Amino acid sequence: MMYGDAMDVEGIGSLLPSSSSPNDSNNNPNSSSAQPPPPPPSEGVQLVRANVSQFLQRVLSDDIVPESSRVIVLDSRLTLRTGFKALLETHTPAAPIWNPKYNAFIGTLAVSDFADILYYFGTVSTALPRPDPRALSSVLDSNSILHWITIKNQNHSNTCQNEFGGNTLSEIRDCVLAEESLYCACRILRDQSIAQIPIYCKSENIMLYILTHMSIFQFMQRHLALDTSNHAEIVANSDNSVVEALSVFDVSISELGIGTYGELASVSYSEKVWVALELMSSRRVSALPVVDEHGMILDEYTRLDVCQMVVDPGSISVEMTIGDSLRHFRQSPVQVCTCRRTDSLRQIFHRFDHAQTKRLYCLSDEGELFGVVSLSDLLGYFLD
Repeated sequence: MMYGDAMDVEGIGSLLPSSSSPNDSNNNPNSSSAQPPPPPPSEGVQLVRANVSQFLQRVLSDDIVPESSRVIVLDSRLTLRTGFKALLETHTPAAPIWNPKYNAFIGTLAVSDFADILYYFGTVSTALPRPDPRALSSVLDSNSILHWITIKNQNHSNTCQNEFGGNTLSEIRDCVLAEESLYCACRILRDQSIAQIPIYCKSENIMLYILTHMSIFQFMQRHLALDTSNHAEIVANSDNSVVEALSVFDVSISELGIGTYGELASVSYSEKVWVALELMSSRRVSALPVVDEHGMILDEYTRLDVCQMVVDPGSISVEMTIGDSLRHFRQSPVQVCTCRRTDSLRQIFHRFDHAQTKRLYCLSDEGELFGVVSLSDLLGYFLD
C-alpha cells in the first residue's frame, strides 16, 4: 500500500528450507561504565556459535519472507506528520520511501526516526535556547519525508568521515537483497544500529518484507527449538562432544557476556520528555527504563511512545513530564519484562519467545535495575 499513490506491494517468499539442519535488536551502547570482558569461550561455546552462524549464512533473506506479505510504501513528497501517522495507523515499524522523480526507493522512514527528528530540529537546526513545542509541530507539517532522508544520509556520511577520514565512507544500506544471507542481514542491523530493514527483490523492483530482530528471532526459534534432539542436530556433524555443546544453553548470560550492565541511562516519571529525547539520541537507544528513587524499574519509555505525540496537531509536548505523556498518548498498557544475570541462555530464549518483547531488563538480587538484554544482543552473540 502506497501513501501518496495507490500501490500494493505483495511479496511471495519461498517456503522455509527443507533441510533438517538447524538453522534477532534494541541497540545497547547504553552503559556509561565499561563492562569487564567475558571469559574466553569454551570449545562447546565456540562450536554452537559457529554452527548457528553457519546456519544464518546458509539461509537467504528471502527464506524468512511469509508466503504473502504487505509492505507499506511512502511517497517521498509526503509531509513528515503524514508519514508517521501512516506508520502508526498501520502498526508498521518502518516503511520504504519511494521517490517518483527518480522512480526509485531512496531510504526508509521508521517510527524510531521521530525522536531523532525532534532532537535534530530542536537543537541542531535552531538557535533557540529551549525547544519550542509549536515550532516542532510546525516542522512536521512543513518538511517532507525526502528532506529528512537527505539529512539522515548526510549525518551518516559525516559520521563515517569523522571515523574513517574523508576518502573512506562505509556504505549505508537501505535494504537487504532477497538473495543475501540472513547472516548478512543481521550484520547490517548490527553495524548500522537499526532495528528493521526492508528485504528488496531487485529483479522485480519491489520490497518484499520489513525484516526485524523479532522476525529473525522467531525464525530461529522455529529451526532451533530448545530441545535435546534439535540441539544435538547443531553439533551432529562435529567431532566434539554433543553433551558439551548442549550444556552451552544452560550457561548463564553473564558468563557468556550477553547484555549491557552497569550504570544504565534511565529516567523517572517526573522528568521531561525532552530529557528522554536527549538520552535516546545521544546514546542511540530505542527505550529507556523508568525507575523510582530506589532504582526499581516501574516502566519503560520507548521511541514508539515518543512517536505517539504526532497525533497532537497543536504542539509536540516535549516539556510535558514522561508520566503525563504516557498517560495521555500511550495506546495500550506495556508489561516490563525482566530477567537475572544468572538466567541461562535457554531461559532467555524462552522468555523472549513467551513475552514477544524486544528487551529484558536485568535485575539484581535486591530487585534493582542492573542491566538490559536486547534481541540485538542475543542475535549479535552468534555473529563473528
